[in-house]
Amino acid sequence: MTILKQISTHKAVKENGVVNIYELGLDSNDEELKGLPSKYFQDILVRTIPLKNEDDLFAIFDRFEEDNRCNANDFNS
Repeated sequence: MTILKQISTHKAVKENGVVNIYELGLDSNDEELKGLPSKYFQDILVRTIPLKNEDDLFAIFDRFEEDNRCNANDFNS
């Protein structure tokens, strides 16, 4: 398992000849989140792409970052 790209909300991992993209679970070390069920701390597989399309990660993660900016903007307004 090799992490190819990671941002605050997602990571791309090379596994078994493909690239799996995960949404990151919550930080289990965050004291404010203690008591939540363990399922909230697990990474969730959201997409798999062929290894030959690894170059697409830039565009995919650019979109994730744009979505994050929009969500943060909506939350703060």
